[in-house]
Amino acid sequence: MIIEPYFRKLRKLIRHNKLSFAICGAIVATCVLTVISLLLYNVTGTSKLDLSRPGYDEARKQIKKNNDKQDDFKVSGSLSKDDMKKYLQDYRKQTVELKSYDAFGEKLLDDNQLGLTSEQILPSDGAIPSE
Repeated sequence: MIIEPYFRKLRKLIRHNKLSFAICGAIVATCVLTVISLLLYNVTGTSKLDLSRPGYDEARKQIKKNNDKQDDFKVSGSLSKDDMKKYLQDYRKQTVELKSYDAFGEKLLDDNQLGLTSEQILPSDGAIPSE
């Protein structure tokens, strides 16, 4: 065949420059995977949900944080019996609440059940989330 000498030369070249070809292959693979991930990020609509993007400053400010509930342990200091009692009470309450859900019920994905509201926060760049 006519192509066979070229393959021999290519094999010889690869044998002598294994490290260079490995580095180039890794760079090409990284670029291809990055392009695929960015395409998926945009095609699936995930980019519309990402509030860390520039232009979403107003949307980030409108998010209400639930600071009225403090369920965490103290960062420093000792762990007292009262702290453990409170934790176990909260744990039992959450366990009872979780056991009350039907594992295969249709209500689990209800907007009210998930805590979603009909109020939408739109970014300043005019991007409208798809429905």
